Amino acid sequence: MLLPPLLYRADERELVDFFGSVARAADLPLLVYNNPLGSGSDLEPRLLATLAREVPAITAFKETSGDARRIAELVNLCPAVDVLVGGDDWALEGLCAGAVGWVSGVADVLPAQSVRLFDLCAAGELASARELYAELLPLARLDMQPKLVQYFKAALDELGIGGGPCRPPRLPLTESELDEVRRAVARFAPAELPQS
Repeated sequence: MLLPPLLYRADERELVDFFGSVARAADLPLLVYNNPLGSGSDLEPRLLATLAREVPAITAFKETSGDARRIAELVNLCPAVDVLVGGDDWALEGLCAGAVGWVSGVADVLPAQSVRLFDLCAAGELASARELYAELLPLARLDMQPKLVQYFKAALDELGIGGGPCRPPRLPLTESELDEVRRAVARFAPAELPQS
């Protein structure tokens, strides 16, 4: 998984060279990670299509712009490239638009419910998918926040799974932030979670 160059907004030619150089050096399939907030660069669908055409090692995109319309556009522009939703709070929209999966913090905390959401979307059972998604959204909304790592680790702790502390420079959540996590997972009491 590879972001575009950080702190430098490369043009199309430079991006093709950058991803191509990494592909040649790694000799592995590449997942291009479009995260405009994290990288400072927005790889729009037409640019991603150019990259996929010019760099055959690109086999997947993680689309994290927050614009679910881009999923459908990428699926249409690049049918041979796997498109993944990169944000939990638009997973339903992205999966219904044609994404083959999603990179998820919610799935770390509630894996069975996340798989169920994927299966419901794939089966076209949208009423049931929306109902489940509504239950997941309070936790999913925490995914696009700067403290997402702390939030998901705290959610694991709340459910008795054990997320543990984060490494510095991340600090523990404040009491009000912990309360938000508790509200987000309150419906999923540890007794309701499937046992392995």
